[in-house]
Amino acid sequence: MGNFQVLIAPTPITQLQGFDTSDIHEKYENVIIKLCKIFENYENVKIIFKMHPSQSGHNNELVKIIQKYSKKISIYLLNPVSELIQKSDLVITITPEGWAPSTIILESMILEKPVMNIVLDEKMYQFEYIKKNAIISVPFTIDLQNEIKQLLFDKELRKSLVKNSKIFIKEFLKNSGSASKEIGSLIRSNL
Repeated sequence: MGNFQVLIAPTPITQLQGFDTSDIHEKYENVIIKLCKIFENYENVKIIFKMHPSQSGHNNELVKIIQKYSKKISIYLLNPVSELIQKSDLVITITPEGWAPSTIILESMILEKPVMNIVLDEKMYQFEYIKKNAIISVPFTIDLQNEIKQLLFDKELRKSLVKNSKIFIKEFLKNSGSASKEIGSLIRSNL
């Protein structure tokens, strides 16, 4: 395997969700450290983190956890996520609550990148993209090392995820490729 870049995009815990418990913070820290340790075993794999572009206090906590583990890992906040996704070979999202997956999942599927979503509350909702095997969604308790190893070394698995993502996106998005034109027509017709 040549050089391989993995984008890790954690969704911050927010007070509004009512899910801000010490247990979920501990799970988050454990998953981030586990991911860092897994990827340090692959010398041709670089990981980068993209924080949610919000003023969440949890973002600061996550940055401290990452930097405590390694000062060498790149952490981005305001960089355009689409550019980071395009430069990456694999995207991993971390979702505190299974019912609230990150929009980075959809953006990654549109940009034809394989995606793994790690769910901290272990509530595995059967969203349509999961039913269509367009991404891999796993509880944080699974053997992450094995799952990641498969994603890194199984080209067919990555190709399958991208193929299934394309099918899902085609069904999910309306007027793909011509949305701006369609919106313009709609606006003109209502003037």
